[in-house]
Order: sequence, then C-alpha cells, then structure tokens
Amino acid sequence: MSLTIAFLLIAVCIALAVVLGKVSHHHFKKTKEHLNKMSSLERALANPEVVEIVNKMIRDPWVDNPRSHIEKRKNKRRILLRIRLKGLVPDDETRKMIYTFIHRQTDFKP
Repeated sequence: MSLTIAFLLIAVCIALAVVLGKVSHHHFKKTKEHLNKMSSLERALANPEVVEIVNKMIRDPWVDNPRSHIEKRKNKRRILLRIRLKGLVPDDETRKMIYTFIHRQTDFKP
C-alpha cells in the first residue's frame, strides 16, 4: 500500500516538474522576443537622424482637416518624414513602436 502511494507521489512530482518546465520555457521564449524587439528599437533610436525625425513629428502633429495651405504643407512634410523614417528603419515592428510613441506624445490632452 505504501509502495503504491510512493509511486503515485513520484509520478505526480514528475508531472508537476514537466509542466513547470514547459511553462518556464514559454515564459523564457516570450521574454527573449520582447528583448529582441527592444534591442531593435534601441538600435533604431541610436541613429541621430531617426531621433531628429521623431522629434519633428512630435513637434508638428498631423492636422486632421487641413484648411489653410500652411496646414496642408505641414501634413506633406509629415508624410515626407514618414517616408524618410521608413528608409532608415526597415523593420515594420520597430517602426510601429515608434509611431505608437509619437501618437501617444501628440495625442496628449491635459
């Protein structure tokens, strides 16, 4: 009787160890992906041209309904900045993180 309980306890411990191993592997994989994304963002922001473009895009936000020629000109400049940024940062995910940051900075309403 005690031998079967011991085997059952060992089997439960082994199953628990396997489950914990799979969970930790999954967590490690997700952490590694996140660190890779952040390192690509750091590499992109190490370029002074990229930082300059981001600052210009934050200073001159997109005008939804441009009425004057000045507002239309600002929108055209912003489009050109996006094209330059696309040339400097070829990775789509990194550019998406940069655009999200710019949108959050320009969408701030106190």
